[in-house]
Amino acid sequence: LITIVVIIIRLLQPKPIDWSEGYSSTEKKPFGGYILYNELATLFPDRNIEINSAPIFELDPREKSNNQIFINSSFEIDQFETEILLNGVEYGNNVFISAWQFGGAIADSLNIRVAYSFPSVNPTISSLDSLIQNQVELTNQTLNQNPDWLFPVGLTESYFASFDTSNTTVLGRIDNTEVNFVRIDIGRGSVFIHTNPFLFTNNYLKDTNRFDYA
Repeated sequence: LITIVVIIIRLLQPKPIDWSEGYSSTEKKPFGGYILYNELATLFPDRNIEINSAPIFELDPREKSNNQIFINSSFEIDQFETEILLNGVEYGNNVFISAWQFGGAIADSLNIRVAYSFPSVNPTISSLDSLIQNQVELTNQTLNQNPDWLFPVGLTESYFASFDTSNTTVLGRIDNTEVNFVRIDIGRGSVFIHTNPFLFTNNYLKDTNRFDYA
């Protein structure tokens, strides 16, 4: 009888919120990518949107209009895959990458270094909207229609410590100081690098005050 009562109590209890990172298009938890994926057809009308789970080394760099979006906690690929990805950019493709960690050959090839304003990113905090928040903005004033994009400081602490200014354009900043979004031109295409992937997740795409940043 006690066992049955315990089971019933647990079944009736609300399921705890999973604050872990999971940027997959099927993830409906706060830091998942379900909403963004389902909005891609609206954001890019008349385009073929697909999920490609194949490794980068299977891509054909000569295939044009093969634009790619990568959103994850970290982005680190080897030299072989880096060459394939960037060769595609040289042919005219565009690549968007959002992650709070970059390393390996891709970071070296793009000549970027990321730093953190706090010791580490903690995406499992129970209260996201704390008293400490950072203002995030875009440098393009046509797009920067909302000057009050405020996000928890714990999710916007990753920024560029250095990048090659000869081929890099700054597209976004944190608190009007640290750079968190750049475009690196390579050949006929560009690589767009963003250091705060949390801002593209379900939790903020359903927020009426902040969804338009993405």
